[in-house]
Amino acid sequence: LVVFGTGNLTVTGHGKNHEAFTGFMIDETETTHRPLIEECWRYISQFTNQCGDFDSNRVLRDIPENCTFLDSSFNIIPHSMCKVQEGLEAAFLYNESKSGILQQISNLVPLNEVQTITVLSPYFDEYGESLIALSRLCPNSTVNILIHKDCVLPPSKMAQNDRIHFYDFSDTKRGKISFKTYERQLHAKILHFKTKDSEYCMVGSANATLAGLGTITHRGINEEFGVLYYSTKLDFLSLLGLKTKKRIDVPTNRARHFNEESSE
Repeated sequence: LVVFGTGNLTVTGHGKNHEAFTGFMIDETETTHRPLIEECWRYISQFTNQCGDFDSNRVLRDIPENCTFLDSSFNIIPHSMCKVQEGLEAAFLYNESKSGILQQISNLVPLNEVQTITVLSPYFDEYGESLIALSRLCPNSTVNILIHKDCVLPPSKMAQNDRIHFYDFSDTKRGKISFKTYERQLHAKILHFKTKDSEYCMVGSANATLAGLGTITHRGINEEFGVLYYSTKLDFLSLLGLKTKKRIDVPTNRARHFNEESSE
C-alpha cells in the first residue's frame, strides 16, 4: 500500500486543512497497480544516500528481500500511463534530472486539445509565471484558478490575462466544509485538464509555482511527487467538489482580496 498527497505530518495536515490524498495497493490476489507501486518504491530508494547505513540497508536490501513484490528486475516505464481500474489510468510525475513535472505532463496530455485547465493551489509565483506557462502550453484553453481567501502567497503582481480567471475556493462544495471552531486553510494541490472527450487530473505535492512544476525545459528545484489520472468517463472536479461560479479579481494582496470579496 502506498498513500501520498499534500498533507504534512502535522495535525493540520492530517485533519484540519483542506488536503488531497490518493493511493494504490497490491496483494497476492490483485496486482493491477504493481507498476505504480514498483515505480514509487524506486523513487523512494533514490534518497537512501541521505540515510545512515542501517536505514539504507533496510530500504535497499532487507525490505525487498522480505517482500513478495518490490523486484528491481520488474520492468517499468517511468511516467507512463498504467491501468488503475476500468476506465481509469494513472502515471507518476516527479522532478528528476532528465525531466520535470511540466515536461512530463506535456508528454501525456494532448495540449492543443485542452479546453479548460483548473488549478487548485495554496501558493503561487508572485508574477504568476507557472500559470502563464500553463496557458501557453495549452493555447486553446481557459485557465481557471481556485484560490482561498486567506492565500498568503497569491500571484499578486501578475498582469491581467484574458485567458486566466480566478474563482473563490470557499464557494465550492469542498470549500464550504468547515469546523465550528477552526478556520480551515487550503493546502491541497490539484491540476486538472479537460478536453472534449477526456479529463486529466494531477494530485500531489507540487504548488502552482516554477519551483514545483518546473518549465517545459527545466525541472523544478523542489523534490515533488504526484500522480496524473486519466479518464474518458469520470468528472474529477465534481467528484472532488470543486465546481464553482464565483469569479473574483486577481488578488494583489490579502487586504485587497478581502475587500473585493466583501464588495461582491
